[in-house]
Amino acid sequence: MDKYKLLFICLFALVSLNVHAKDFRVEVQAGGTDGDTEIEPVGGPNVEKGAETGAALGGAVWLDGVLLPTLSVGAQYSYIFGNDLEADFTSDKIEFDTHVFMVNVVFRDNEGSFDGKFHPYAGGGIGLSQVNAQYFLAGVEGDDIDFAGQFMAGFDYDILKNIYFGVNFTYLFNQAEIQASGIPTATYDFETIKFMGVLGMKF
Repeated sequence: MDKYKLLFICLFALVSLNVHAKDFRVEVQAGGTDGDTEIEPVGGPNVEKGAETGAALGGAVWLDGVLLPTLSVGAQYSYIFGNDLEADFTSDKIEFDTHVFMVNVVFRDNEGSFDGKFHPYAGGGIGLSQVNAQYFLAGVEGDDIDFAGQFMAGFDYDILKNIYFGVNFTYLFNQAEIQASGIPTATYDFETIKFMGVLGMKF
């Protein structure tokens, strides 16, 4: 199935589920990242590299109580940047900027514990990632769009009736085949851990 058709189907299903939702939430996210990258150059051996720590920004919309009281469905955008690595096969330093669009399903304590204020959750999602790679010494860039997936867990805590803050831990896995002028084509497999602070509003 075409990657864009899959994303459209997921988003259409999310909109359709709105009539079954009890609550609607919007949140912004910011934090840091760490992870590993496996590089597979064309005609060469795989090389696993540890990317430097980076940063992440994002936002999400959520529908709570969809079909089940503990089921939440949402759409999420993340921008990951500052993840650099030294690539031996190019003798160059590469900086990656990644845009990630995900549709997530989590099981969440929507009713809340501790006077209804504490909401732990766990789940995952599928979507697309666009990876942009900049090769510093060569002065060239390349990009690719491919499927992505993630698992997540965390909690939200209500600080006001409709305002909450939270902490989110996400394991993201995605891939990109980068082609750039004068650089050997290679497939990059990313495994990224995101640590995010969350500020949200419930409607």
